[in-house]
Amino acid sequence: MTDIKIFDLNLLKALDALLVERSVTRAASRLNLSQPAVSGMLARLREAFADPLFVRGQRGIVPTERALQLAAPLRQALDELDSLFQPPFSTRRAPEAHGVLLRPIMRFTLLPCPVFHAFARLLQEYGFRSNPYPRSNWAHGSTMATSIWR
Repeated sequence: MTDIKIFDLNLLKALDALLVERSVTRAASRLNLSQPAVSGMLARLREAFADPLFVRGQRGIVPTERALQLAAPLRQALDELDSLFQPPFSTRRAPEAHGVLLRPIMRFTLLPCPVFHAFARLLQEYGFRSNPYPRSNWAHGSTMATSIWR
């Protein structure tokens, strides 16, 4: 059993690249590493997981059953780690405008609806505003629509 305290977490990125690329050379390119470096990482992964993880195939490497079992949880773990480095989304800090465009038919269907009014109030709390949206800015429909813009 490998101790996570001493395990090189960069090996997990290499394993993910190997699973996606199915080639040591292409995985190395994806990781901006040399092919021998990724081969060495694969050797360390094989030791850590006590499994060959990949075998040679006609067109690159073929994952073993164990490697395939690791693929989904590995991808999820890497995505979660990546999210640690992403700032939380905030409409107040977003530089671009965000909006909801309602065509006239939707305006008459949704605007009387209490749920839509609650949604519109919530959007306004986050800095969105409602205004007419000229036809020149949308492809089809009548001359005006309602939009909610930041």
